[in-house]
Amino acid sequence: MTIPAFFRQLLLAILCSLGLPTQAQPDKGRFVRDLSGQDWRLWLDPAAPWVQDRLYAPPVEVATLPVHLPTGGWAALTKAEGKTVHLPATVEQYHWGQNGNLFGLSGNYLGVSWFTTKLAVPAALQGQRVVLRFESVRFRAEVFVNQQLAGYDLVSGTPFEVDVTKLVRYGQDNELAVRITDPNGNFDWRDSQNFMWGSYRTQPTHGFGGITGKVELVATPPVFVQDVFVQNKPSLREVDVQVTTANYAGQPSSGTLRLEVKEHGGTQKTVFSQNVALAQIPAGLSTKTVTVKVPEAKLWSMESPNLYEVTATWTGADRKTDTYRQRFGFRWFEARDVAGGDQQFFLNGKRIVLRTAISWGFWPVNGIAPSDALARKQVETAKALGLNMLNFHRTIGQTNVLDYADELGLLYFEEPGGNQYPANLMNATDSLGKKQADFYLAARTEKVLRMVRRDRNHPSLIIYNFHNERGAPPEPQDRTEMSAAHQLDPTRLLTYNSSNGDPTLKPNPASSSTCGPTTSSFTTTAGLTSTTPVALGCTTTPCTRGPTSTCATPTTRTKSFTGARMGPLARRPACS
Repeated sequence: MTIPAFFRQLLLAILCSLGLPTQAQPDKGRFVRDLSGQDWRLWLDPAAPWVQDRLYAPPVEVATLPVHLPTGGWAALTKAEGKTVHLPATVEQYHWGQNGNLFGLSGNYLGVSWFTTKLAVPAALQGQRVVLRFESVRFRAEVFVNQQLAGYDLVSGTPFEVDVTKLVRYGQDNELAVRITDPNGNFDWRDSQNFMWGSYRTQPTHGFGGITGKVELVATPPVFVQDVFVQNKPSLREVDVQVTTANYAGQPSSGTLRLEVKEHGGTQKTVFSQNVALAQIPAGLSTKTVTVKVPEAKLWSMESPNLYEVTATWTGADRKTDTYRQRFGFRWFEARDVAGGDQQFFLNGKRIVLRTAISWGFWPVNGIAPSDALARKQVETAKALGLNMLNFHRTIGQTNVLDYADELGLLYFEEPGGNQYPANLMNATDSLGKKQADFYLAARTEKVLRMVRRDRNHPSLIIYNFHNERGAPPEPQDRTEMSAAHQLDPTRLLTYNSSNGDPTLKPNPASSSTCGPTTSSFTTTAGLTSTTPVALGCTTTPCTRGPTSTCATPTTRTKSFTGARMGPLARRPACS
């Protein structure tokens, strides 16, 4: 029997008023509620000023930010005409041509919109740390809870969270309002030109504004598991599980961390378990790494995409618990130097030739975020065509696509999109140029690091690429960005550029620092591809052969990454 939305909301409010949990026992661990499927209201605010706003790159102090109210006051959100939507949702999905231009790209909406919903918070969550977790928005999000500014973010396409512990009313309905500003955007392939927002240069991204991912209400004890990174190793059946705990208790905390690894799906056989005593965890973030060896582990590959799940459970001395689960696969992808300089790709010790094509990141219905059905279809279609890899091209990837790639067996290559900045403006000394560069470079690096943290556990993801067809050699800021990404994930190949660079490019002598022991010396300047070391700043000698990026024909736009030697440069058309 289907329960009408009105009665679902009424039942939820009653449960909250009674202090009863609606999904889990909050006092026994983590509480998560997905808000995406409930009714949201979308209202356009075309009269709201935004063009000359001052912009803030992370991190931001919310208390110091200007507060932008709805035009006409808060009552406008309930009295004015709006549309009922469910997430993910974009303004263009419901209001294309609102400006009178129904034909072509000029029907895009630029400006401010509001997404509002009710936020029921059980009384039993009091004493927990309560956050709103956003999977993705575009472009700028200003988050209000009970008409108070709670959060601000403009790193579009990436996850962020907003601490609302002190703003929500427990055991009651709360008002959640998200003010979205869409200042610009592209509807084609371009990600190399900076787009302007007033006097700021912003990263080019696809021009759909809205809440482009899930929104969750999450409550945890003051001490909880913040993140789990399963770090693959050349020893195929061995991984390092890096567990990050967060302590907001206001004092050092002690307890036990239990790790358990099971087969994902099927019988869910337990293949590893271990208890680790942690004493006097300080305030803030702390990391503990545990080496996990599973001699009988089934390897992940395209033919046999075997998956495992690690569960990290924290139990404090106060008996409060928190559990975090992370899916992963046992596998190792690398570039090996074969026969004196011929670098070739290997997966699990076997040579692999990558057959790939590009995915632009445009999707039906809302334009920018695929449904689970569409995400699965992309992976299945690629495999049916005989491909073993796809590229998230000129735009950041989507997590549900990677989830299906993990499950069905397809490799992916990912770019953040819009990572370029004019080389002649990177080190500006005038006040406007410095403001623009400082903002852009801070925002783009934050986007890269969020992308790496978000996706580094997917066995299907093998390469991070930072630029598409960048014609300029790396600046120190590029090297710093790539080194930071490598620190977060030392297990994957990183490339500075996919193609169209200077084939004679040599390492920058100004950057002579060396890399840590986990850094690969994989570097190529082959064909029209110009790549730099895995972590820029490493001192290596470029080779003249190796993984290349070329088009099969200029019209198919299909990229092929192989370990084979290529012909003369003049025969290689550029890719876009």
